[in-house]
Amino acid sequence: MRPHRSSLLLGVLAAGLVLTQQACTFTGRELSRPVSFTAPADSDPILSGKREVVIRPLPSAESAVAVVLSPIGDKYMLKVAEASCLGVGKDGAVVTESCDAGRAGQLFTITPQGPSGYAISNQGAFLQVLSGRGLTAGGPLKTTYSFTDNGPARI
Repeated sequence: MRPHRSSLLLGVLAAGLVLTQQACTFTGRELSRPVSFTAPADSDPILSGKREVVIRPLPSAESAVAVVLSPIGDKYMLKVAEASCLGVGKDGAVVTESCDAGRAGQLFTITPQGPSGYAISNQGAFLQVLSGRGLTAGGPLKTTYSFTDNGPARI
């Protein structure tokens, strides 16, 4: 039985709400600055896959989600739970699914946008927060994100 998009979106939003509450709790964070993605993964701990990162759309009117940026070559998987990652479906919907490093829909490119924002894309389609549709991939860049180190990865 295949889950409906609305069920998956509800799951992503619920996970984001829980993780947002964790992100708001101070736990002796080692870093609390914006992160530069121009350095190799081995020189910046947030890119190592061992740090939890709070991703918040700019401006931050929308809720945040905590992920682990797991490097796969020059791309990243966005892990939201032990074996769950964000992925882009055929229709551009962003869904939570079992992690699969071989699936192109789960490999994201992260590029700096100005002094403190970042674009997230998948195969040239930008992740966007759209009114009425939530998080989706496609179209020209409309949504940029801030990244904050939230301490050691718990997943």
